[in-house]
Amino acid sequence: IVDEAINAQAEIGWALLKQDRLDEAETLLNDVLAQRRARYGDAHYAVGDAYEKLAPIYTARRDFAKAESLSVAGLNIRRTVFGPRAIQVAGQLQNVAFMREAQNDTTGAVPLLRESLSVYAALRPATDNNVLLVQRWLAVDLCTTGAAAEGDSLVRVALENAADNPSASLPFRMQGVHGYCLVQQKRYAEAEPVLLAAELGLRELSSATASQRDEVVRWLVRLYERWGKPEDVTRWRLRAGG
Repeated sequence: IVDEAINAQAEIGWALLKQDRLDEAETLLNDVLAQRRARYGDAHYAVGDAYEKLAPIYTARRDFAKAESLSVAGLNIRRTVFGPRAIQVAGQLQNVAFMREAQNDTTGAVPLLRESLSVYAALRPATDNNVLLVQRWLAVDLCTTGAAAEGDSLVRVALENAADNPSASLPFRMQGVHGYCLVQQKRYAEAEPVLLAAELGLRELSSATASQRDEVVRWLVRLYERWGKPEDVTRWRLRAGG
């Protein structure tokens, strides 16, 4: 009965967070954390869950350092409870990577994403959505941090496997990353048709989101800025969000 009451309190705190009632959620979830630590000790999965539920509160407040420390606490407990190569660890590694990037440390996110990919790739087929999405994310970060050739090679493999994935938008999103990596390698003439095809594919796909298309548009703007084509820069800037 006590466990159920604590769990219910955690769910209420989570619901308050989703309503942006951050102060109330923080008070409730901190109480959940204290109760779980007292009841289970410091290394129980329920304690890690409490850390992880608190982290988004600080993300919403843009206190990314605090959010990262809570996410890392949850990650460490997952490693202890499930083992370092468990699927439950792979997803939390990405949460910590997000916190690194939010603090403008893309380089620091790369090893976390590498580890996440290594776990997923060992447990899931190459066409699995989790494998493909972390490959895509890692490729972007590699191409952003000076390892564009490696990132391009990674996304080309992912692009081949994405063709067999039921997500209709994913191949176009992968194609966009390929184009971005070509831009980062200053291969502008090669990048242009790749990015244009990715943008058109996402624009014509009803299941694609505006944010997915806008990402490719931003890469087109970057392409034309670096290529020295100001008229195209202006044209694509006007299309952002359209």
